[in-house]
Amino acid sequence: KNEFGYQEFCVNGEPFDPLKYIHTVKFGEIVERTLMNIDDHPYHQHVYPFQLVGGVDGNDDLDNEQSTYFREGDWHDVIRVKNMDGDLSVRYRADVHTGRIFMHCHRLVHEDRGMMAQELVTEGANAKCSCDTFIDSLPVGNSTG
Repeated sequence: KNEFGYQEFCVNGEPFDPLKYIHTVKFGEIVERTLMNIDDHPYHQHVYPFQLVGGVDGNDDLDNEQSTYFREGDWHDVIRVKNMDGDLSVRYRADVHTGRIFMHCHRLVHEDRGMMAQELVTEGANAKCSCDTFIDSLPVGNSTG
């Protein structure tokens, strides 16, 4: 819990820090990452729609006629896969905007309590992942697990 007594939610085990980028990528680069623990956390990223490239087929989005909405090869800016079994791979090309982009849980109460992060898209050749332990992953969850 944070200093106000609220449950914190995290990306890469850390609540949002406006002074930290979890990744730095070069403009024009194709970025592929693995999303983990998203079954209760709809993933949304700003600026760049992403292509679903692995792990989505066979997982239901909703328990009704929309259960086949998300499929590999599709492009989205948000994905919600209820009852997700395993990880999900997404890919996008950082070719529209330099500067920061945001990604977050699309459940407002989770986002407001820290489940968001930012990535920096640079024009230079110094693009690298700046996260401490997870190179290409965005595991999500609360601060207790």
